[in-house]
Amino acid sequence: MILLSQLTKPIHYLFNSVLGTHHHHEGTLQGMNEERTKDQQGFAQHSLKVAKSGAEEGGWKLYVSNTRKWSQFKDYSKAMVESRCSTGNGAIDETRAVFVVKWDFERLKSWVLNDSKDLRHGVVETHEIGGGSATKSKNTKIEYSARKTKGQLYSDRDYLLECVEGRGEDGGWYSMKRSVEDGELYSLKKSHSQGRVRAKVAYEGWVLHDLGGDEGVRVTYVENVDPGGLFKGIIVDKIMPKLLRDKIDDLLAHIDEENELELFAEFDESVEGVKMTDVANKIAKNDILGGGGGGGGGGSAKNPIIGQSKQRRSKRSPATPPPSSSSPSTTASTPAPQTLDLRQPSTIPPTPPQAPKVLDFRRSSTTPGKQDDSDSD
Repeated sequence: MILLSQLTKPIHYLFNSVLGTHHHHEGTLQGMNEERTKDQQGFAQHSLKVAKSGAEEGGWKLYVSNTRKWSQFKDYSKAMVESRCSTGNGAIDETRAVFVVKWDFERLKSWVLNDSKDLRHGVVETHEIGGGSATKSKNTKIEYSARKTKGQLYSDRDYLLECVEGRGEDGGWYSMKRSVEDGELYSLKKSHSQGRVRAKVAYEGWVLHDLGGDEGVRVTYVENVDPGGLFKGIIVDKIMPKLLRDKIDDLLAHIDEENELELFAEFDESVEGVKMTDVANKIAKNDILGGGGGGGGGGSAKNPIIGQSKQRRSKRSPATPPPSSSSPSTTASTPAPQTLDLRQPSTIPPTPPQAPKVLDFRRSSTTPGKQDDSDSD
Protein backbone atom coordinates (compact mmCIF):
# COMPACT_ATOMS: atom_id res chain seq x y z
CA MET A 1 0.00 0.00 0.00
CA ILE A 2 2.88 2.36 0.79
CA LEU A 3 4.50 1.58 -2.56
CA LEU A 4 1.20 2.15 -4.37
CA SER A 5 0.67 5.50 -2.66
CA GLN A 6 4.18 6.61 -3.68
CA LEU A 7 3.58 5.56 -7.29
CA THR A 8 0.38 7.61 -7.50
CA LYS A 9 2.07 10.86 -6.42
CA PRO A 10 3.55 11.60 -9.88
CA ILE A 11 0.12 10.97 -11.41
CA HIS A 12 -1.51 13.41 -9.00
CA TYR A 13 1.18 16.00 -9.70
CA LEU A 14 0.72 15.59 -13.45
CA PHE A 15 -3.06 15.98 -13.23
CA ASN A 16 -2.77 19.07 -11.04
CA SER A 17 -0.20 20.63 -13.37
CA VAL A 18 -2.33 20.01 -16.46
CA LEU A 19 -5.78 20.75 -15.00
CA GLY A 20 -4.85 23.60 -12.65
CA THR A 21 -4.00 27.20 -13.55
CA HIS A 22 -0.31 28.01 -13.40
CA HIS A 23 0.80 31.24 -11.76
CA HIS A 24 4.26 32.77 -11.46
CA HIS A 25 4.98 35.92 -9.49
CA GLU A 26 7.96 37.73 -7.95
CA GLY A 27 6.24 38.62 -4.68
CA THR A 28 8.35 38.53 -1.54
CA LEU A 29 5.76 36.51 0.39
CA GLN A 30 6.34 32.96 -0.77
CA GLY A 31 5.94 29.67 1.04
CA MET A 32 5.13 28.95 4.67
CA ASN A 33 7.81 28.24 7.24
CA GLU A 34 6.56 25.16 9.08
CA GLU A 35 8.84 25.69 12.07
CA ARG A 36 7.77 29.31 12.60
CA THR A 37 4.08 28.55 12.12
CA LYS A 38 4.01 25.49 14.33
CA ASP A 39 2.57 27.32 17.33
CA GLN A 40 -0.65 29.33 17.22
CA GLN A 41 1.02 32.74 17.41
CA GLY A 42 3.32 32.07 14.45
CA PHE A 43 0.43 30.59 12.47
CA ALA A 44 -1.76 33.63 13.14
CA GLN A 45 1.01 36.06 12.20
CA HIS A 46 1.66 34.35 8.87
CA SER A 47 -2.07 34.11 8.04
CA LEU A 48 -2.58 37.81 8.80
CA LYS A 49 0.45 38.73 6.73
CA VAL A 50 -1.01 36.91 3.74
CA ALA A 51 -4.46 38.42 4.28
CA LYS A 52 -3.10 41.98 4.39
CA SER A 53 -0.40 41.64 1.70
CA GLY A 54 -0.48 43.82 -1.39
CA ALA A 55 0.14 42.87 -5.00
CA GLU A 56 3.87 43.59 -4.75
CA GLU A 57 4.35 41.52 -1.62
CA GLY A 58 1.90 38.71 -2.27
CA GLY A 59 1.90 38.65 -6.05
CA TRP A 60 -1.91 38.54 -6.17
CA LYS A 61 -3.71 38.62 -9.49
CA LEU A 62 -7.35 39.53 -10.03
CA TYR A 63 -9.70 36.58 -10.40
CA VAL A 64 -11.59 36.94 -13.68
CA SER A 65 -14.76 35.13 -14.68
CA ASN A 66 -17.00 36.32 -17.52
CA THR A 67 -20.14 34.52 -16.35
CA ARG A 68 -23.33 36.44 -15.57
CA LYS A 69 -23.44 35.27 -11.94
CA TRP A 70 -19.94 36.54 -11.26
CA SER A 71 -20.69 39.88 -12.91
CA GLN A 72 -23.79 40.28 -10.76
CA PHE A 73 -21.93 39.19 -7.63
CA LYS A 74 -19.21 41.78 -8.13
CA ASP A 75 -21.82 44.48 -8.79
CA TYR A 76 -23.79 44.00 -5.58
CA SER A 77 -21.01 42.83 -3.23
CA LYS A 78 -18.26 45.21 -4.45
CA ALA A 79 -15.85 42.42 -3.51
CA MET A 80 -12.35 42.22 -4.96
CA VAL A 81 -11.48 38.55 -5.50
CA GLU A 82 -7.84 37.61 -6.10
CA SER A 83 -5.81 34.41 -6.39
CA ARG A 84 -2.17 33.36 -6.45
CA CYS A 85 0.32 30.52 -6.11
CA SER A 86 1.53 30.67 -2.51
CA THR A 87 5.01 29.37 -3.43
CA GLY A 88 5.53 31.84 -6.27
CA ASN A 89 5.63 29.34 -9.13
CA GLY A 90 3.08 26.61 -9.66
CA ALA A 91 -0.64 25.92 -9.66
CA ILE A 92 -2.92 28.47 -7.98
CA ASP A 93 -3.73 27.32 -4.44
CA GLU A 94 -4.80 30.49 -2.64
CA THR A 95 -7.79 32.82 -2.96
CA ARG A 96 -8.71 36.05 -1.19
CA ALA A 97 -11.76 38.32 -1.15
CA VAL A 98 -11.95 41.85 0.28
CA PHE A 99 -15.16 43.86 0.68
CA VAL A 100 -16.91 46.28 3.02
CA VAL A 101 -20.21 45.85 4.84
CA LYS A 102 -22.08 48.41 6.89
CA TRP A 103 -23.10 46.36 9.90
CA ASP A 104 -22.43 46.14 13.61
CA PHE A 105 -18.91 44.83 14.30
CA GLU A 106 -19.86 42.54 17.20
CA ARG A 107 -22.76 41.00 15.31
CA LEU A 108 -20.49 40.39 12.34
CA LYS A 109 -17.94 38.76 14.62
CA SER A 110 -20.64 36.54 16.10
CA TRP A 111 -21.70 35.43 12.62
CA VAL A 112 -18.13 34.48 11.74
CA LEU A 113 -17.66 32.43 14.93
CA ASN A 114 -20.98 30.62 14.41
CA ASP A 115 -20.98 29.17 17.93
CA SER A 116 -24.46 27.74 17.34
CA LYS A 117 -23.05 25.71 14.43
CA ASP A 118 -25.73 26.65 11.92
CA LEU A 119 -25.59 24.65 8.71
CA ARG A 120 -24.80 27.22 6.08
CA HIS A 121 -24.64 26.95 2.32
CA GLY A 122 -22.86 23.76 1.30
CA VAL A 123 -22.24 22.52 4.85
CA VAL A 124 -23.84 19.17 5.63
CA GLU A 125 -22.31 18.59 9.08
CA THR A 126 -20.41 20.67 11.62
CA HIS A 127 -19.72 20.33 15.32
CA GLU A 128 -17.07 21.15 17.88
CA ILE A 129 -15.22 18.13 19.24
CA GLY A 130 -12.83 19.83 21.68
CA GLY A 131 -9.07 19.42 21.98
CA GLY A 132 -7.13 16.27 21.25
CA SER A 133 -3.77 14.59 21.03
CA ALA A 134 -2.83 16.75 18.04
CA THR A 135 -2.63 19.92 20.14
CA LYS A 136 -1.08 20.82 23.49
CA SER A 137 -3.06 23.94 24.36
CA LYS A 138 -5.99 23.38 26.68
CA ASN A 139 -7.80 26.32 25.10
CA THR A 140 -7.55 24.95 21.57
CA LYS A 141 -10.89 24.50 19.84
CA ILE A 142 -11.16 21.69 17.29
CA GLU A 143 -14.13 21.38 14.96
CA TYR A 144 -15.20 18.88 12.34
CA SER A 145 -17.16 19.87 9.26
CA ALA A 146 -18.24 18.27 6.00
CA ARG A 147 -19.07 20.34 2.94
CA LYS A 148 -20.58 19.53 -0.40
CA THR A 149 -18.57 20.01 -3.56
CA LYS A 150 -20.43 21.45 -6.53
CA GLY A 151 -21.12 18.90 -9.22
CA GLN A 152 -22.06 15.23 -9.19
CA LEU A 153 -18.59 13.92 -10.05
CA TYR A 154 -16.82 14.99 -6.88
CA SER A 155 -17.08 13.58 -3.38
CA ASP A 156 -17.87 15.73 -0.36
CA ARG A 157 -14.86 17.09 1.50
CA ASP A 158 -14.46 16.95 5.25
CA TYR A 159 -12.22 19.01 7.52
CA LEU A 160 -10.67 18.56 10.97
CA LEU A 161 -9.68 22.07 11.96
CA GLU A 162 -7.93 23.91 14.78
CA CYS A 163 -9.55 27.29 15.39
CA VAL A 164 -7.50 30.33 16.41
CA GLU A 165 -8.87 33.81 17.07
CA GLY A 166 -7.50 37.06 18.43
CA ARG A 167 -6.44 40.62 17.65
CA GLY A 168 -3.68 41.66 15.30
CA GLU A 169 -1.17 44.44 15.90
CA ASP A 170 -3.30 46.84 13.85
CA GLY A 171 -6.37 46.15 15.99
CA GLY A 172 -8.11 43.93 13.46
CA TRP A 173 -9.89 40.85 14.73
CA TYR A 174 -9.24 37.49 13.09
CA SER A 175 -10.58 33.95 13.15
CA MET A 176 -8.28 31.47 11.39
CA LYS A 177 -8.40 27.71 10.99
CA ARG A 178 -5.93 25.03 9.92
CA SER A 179 -5.99 21.27 9.56
CA VAL A 180 -4.86 18.92 12.29
CA GLU A 181 -4.39 15.18 12.21
CA ASP A 182 -5.96 13.23 15.04
CA GLY A 183 -7.34 9.76 14.42
CA GLU A 184 -8.89 9.70 17.89
CA LEU A 185 -11.10 12.67 17.12
CA TYR A 186 -12.13 11.76 13.57
CA SER A 187 -10.19 9.13 11.66
CA LEU A 188 -9.57 9.07 7.93
CA LYS A 189 -11.05 5.57 7.86
CA LYS A 190 -14.34 6.95 9.14
CA SER A 191 -14.28 9.72 6.51
CA HIS A 192 -13.67 7.23 3.72
CA SER A 193 -16.50 5.00 4.96
CA GLN A 194 -18.81 8.03 4.56
CA GLY A 195 -17.60 8.62 1.00
CA ARG A 196 -15.74 11.81 1.96
CA VAL A 197 -12.26 13.05 1.07
CA ARG A 198 -10.23 14.73 3.82
CA ALA A 199 -9.12 18.18 2.71
CA LYS A 200 -5.93 19.77 4.01
CA VAL A 201 -6.21 23.40 5.06
CA ALA A 202 -3.02 25.44 5.36
CA TYR A 203 -5.17 28.34 6.57
CA GLU A 204 -8.63 29.73 6.02
CA GLY A 205 -10.48 32.43 7.86
CA TRP A 206 -11.77 35.95 8.28
CA VAL A 207 -10.15 39.25 9.23
CA LEU A 208 -12.37 42.16 10.33
CA HIS A 209 -11.32 45.81 10.55
CA ASP A 210 -13.72 48.36 12.03
CA LEU A 211 -13.36 51.46 9.82
CA GLY A 212 -15.14 53.65 12.36
CA GLY A 213 -18.11 55.95 12.09
CA ASP A 214 -20.45 55.12 9.24
CA GLU A 215 -17.71 53.62 7.08
CA GLY A 216 -18.59 50.03 8.07
CA VAL A 217 -16.31 47.02 8.48
CA ARG A 218 -13.69 45.86 5.99
CA VAL A 219 -13.92 42.08 5.63
CA THR A 220 -11.08 39.93 4.31
CA TYR A 221 -11.52 36.23 3.67
CA VAL A 222 -8.47 34.17 2.67
CA GLU A 223 -8.03 30.44 2.13
CA ASN A 224 -5.31 28.03 1.12
CA VAL A 225 -7.00 24.64 0.84
CA ASP A 226 -5.86 21.42 -0.76
CA PRO A 227 -9.11 19.56 -1.50
CA GLY A 228 -7.27 16.33 -2.29
CA GLY A 229 -8.30 13.79 -4.88
CA LEU A 230 -7.15 13.21 -8.43
CA PHE A 231 -8.98 16.24 -9.86
CA LYS A 232 -8.05 18.79 -7.20
CA GLY A 233 -6.62 21.05 -9.92
CA ILE A 234 -10.08 21.49 -11.43
CA ILE A 235 -11.69 21.87 -8.01
CA VAL A 236 -9.27 24.61 -6.93
CA ASP A 237 -9.46 26.42 -10.25
CA LYS A 238 -13.18 26.16 -11.07
CA ILE A 239 -15.19 25.12 -8.03
CA MET A 240 -13.58 26.65 -4.95
CA PRO A 241 -14.00 30.26 -6.19
CA LYS A 242 -17.72 29.53 -6.49
CA LEU A 243 -17.78 28.14 -2.95
CA LEU A 244 -16.03 31.30 -1.75
CA ARG A 245 -18.68 33.36 -3.54
CA ASP A 246 -21.39 31.39 -1.75
CA LYS A 247 -19.77 32.09 1.63
CA ILE A 248 -19.84 35.82 0.98
CA ASP A 249 -23.40 35.54 -0.32
CA ASP A 250 -24.38 33.83 2.93
CA LEU A 251 -23.02 36.74 4.92
CA LEU A 252 -24.80 39.31 2.74
CA ALA A 253 -28.00 37.26 2.99
CA HIS A 254 -27.79 37.20 6.76
CA ILE A 255 -27.28 40.98 6.91
CA ASP A 256 -30.28 41.46 4.57
CA GLU A 257 -32.47 39.30 6.80
CA GLU A 258 -31.38 41.04 9.99
CA ASN A 259 -32.08 44.43 8.42
CA GLU A 260 -35.55 43.26 7.40
CA LEU A 261 -36.29 42.21 10.97
CA GLU A 262 -35.09 45.61 12.19
CA LEU A 263 -37.38 47.29 9.66
CA PHE A 264 -40.31 45.32 11.03
CA ALA A 265 -39.35 46.51 14.51
CA GLU A 266 -39.35 50.13 13.30
CA PHE A 267 -42.83 49.64 11.84
CA ASP A 268 -43.94 48.18 15.16
CA GLU A 269 -42.87 51.33 16.96
CA SER A 270 -44.10 53.86 14.40
CA VAL A 271 -47.46 52.45 13.29
CA GLU A 272 -50.14 52.65 15.97
CA GLY A 273 -52.34 49.59 16.23
CA VAL A 274 -50.31 47.50 13.76
CA LYS A 275 -48.05 44.80 15.17
CA MET A 276 -45.60 44.27 12.34
CA THR A 277 -43.55 41.87 14.45
CA ASP A 278 -46.61 39.64 14.61
CA VAL A 279 -46.84 39.85 10.84
CA ALA A 280 -43.17 38.92 10.51
CA ASN A 281 -43.65 35.87 12.72
CA LYS A 282 -46.52 34.66 10.53
CA ILE A 283 -44.63 34.98 7.23
CA ALA A 284 -43.73 31.60 5.79
CA LYS A 285 -40.05 30.71 6.13
CA ASN A 286 -39.75 30.19 2.39
CA ASP A 287 -41.19 33.63 1.70
CA ILE A 288 -39.27 36.89 1.78
CA LEU A 289 -37.29 35.94 4.88
CA GLY A 290 -35.87 32.87 3.16
CA GLY A 291 -36.33 29.30 4.32
CA GLY A 292 -34.59 26.05 5.03
CA GLY A 293 -33.99 23.36 2.50
CA GLY A 294 -32.10 25.50 -0.01
CA GLY A 295 -29.72 24.02 -2.55
CA GLY A 296 -26.19 22.89 -1.89
CA GLY A 297 -26.54 21.65 1.67
CA GLY A 298 -29.91 22.87 2.80
CA GLY A 299 -30.85 25.42 5.40
CA SER A 300 -29.87 25.57 8.99
CA ALA A 301 -31.22 23.04 11.44
CA LYS A 302 -31.18 25.70 14.16
CA ASN A 303 -31.84 28.91 12.24
CA PRO A 304 -33.80 28.35 9.02
CA ILE A 305 -33.26 31.89 7.70
CA ILE A 306 -29.50 31.43 7.32
CA GLY A 307 -27.89 30.13 4.15
CA GLN A 308 -30.20 31.64 1.56
CA SER A 309 -27.57 32.88 -0.85
CA LYS A 310 -29.51 31.85 -3.97
CA GLN A 311 -32.75 33.54 -2.90
CA ARG A 312 -30.91 36.68 -1.82
CA ARG A 313 -28.81 36.74 -4.95
CA SER A 314 -31.95 36.74 -7.07
CA LYS A 315 -33.25 39.72 -5.08
CA ARG A 316 -30.03 41.71 -5.36
CA SER A 317 -29.60 41.00 -9.08
CA PRO A 318 -32.74 40.29 -11.15
CA ALA A 319 -32.52 37.45 -13.66
CA THR A 320 -33.64 39.68 -16.54
CA PRO A 321 -32.54 43.31 -16.97
CA PRO A 322 -35.23 45.99 -17.26
CA PRO A 323 -36.23 46.83 -20.86
CA SER A 324 -34.55 49.82 -22.46
CA SER A 325 -36.44 52.96 -23.41
CA SER A 326 -36.06 52.07 -27.10
CA SER A 327 -37.79 48.72 -26.67
CA PRO A 328 -41.16 48.53 -28.48
CA SER A 329 -42.70 46.80 -25.47
CA THR A 330 -42.06 49.84 -23.27
CA THR A 331 -45.08 52.14 -22.96
CA ALA A 332 -44.36 55.71 -22.01
CA SER A 333 -47.86 56.26 -20.65
CA THR A 334 -47.60 53.47 -18.08
CA PRO A 335 -47.34 55.11 -14.67
CA ALA A 336 -44.65 53.95 -12.25
CA PRO A 337 -45.95 51.87 -9.34
CA GLN A 338 -46.28 53.77 -6.10
CA THR A 339 -45.03 52.42 -2.77
CA LEU A 340 -47.20 53.07 0.25
CA ASP A 341 -45.13 54.13 3.25
CA LEU A 342 -47.09 53.44 6.42
CA ARG A 343 -44.79 55.69 8.41
CA GLN A 344 -45.71 58.85 6.43
CA PRO A 345 -49.10 60.57 6.27
CA SER A 346 -50.95 59.96 3.05
CA THR A 347 -50.43 62.56 0.32
CA ILE A 348 -53.37 61.40 -1.80
CA PRO A 349 -55.93 64.28 -1.97
CA PRO A 350 -59.39 63.40 -0.66
CA THR A 351 -62.19 62.86 -3.19
CA PRO A 352 -64.58 65.87 -3.18
CA PRO A 353 -68.13 65.03 -2.07
CA GLN A 354 -70.77 64.74 -4.80
CA ALA A 355 -74.45 65.51 -4.62
CA PRO A 356 -76.69 62.43 -4.39
CA LYS A 357 -78.54 61.47 -7.54
CA VAL A 358 -82.37 61.56 -7.46
CA LEU A 359 -84.27 59.09 -9.59
CA ASP A 360 -87.23 60.78 -11.38
CA PHE A 361 -89.92 58.23 -12.39
CA ARG A 362 -91.94 60.87 -14.27
CA ARG A 363 -89.45 61.09 -17.12
CA SER A 364 -89.35 58.55 -19.85
CA SER A 365 -86.35 56.25 -20.16
CA THR A 366 -83.63 57.27 -22.60
CA THR A 367 -82.79 53.65 -23.37
CA PRO A 368 -83.77 52.93 -26.99
CA GLY A 369 -86.34 50.12 -27.59
CA LYS A 370 -87.77 50.32 -24.06
CA GLN A 371 -90.61 52.30 -22.50
CA ASP A 372 -91.06 53.60 -18.99
CA ASP A 373 -93.27 51.51 -16.64
CA SER A 374 -95.75 54.40 -16.43
CA ASP A 375 -96.66 53.86 -20.13
CA SER A 376 -97.52 50.17 -19.73
CA ASP A 377 -101.14 50.88 -18.90
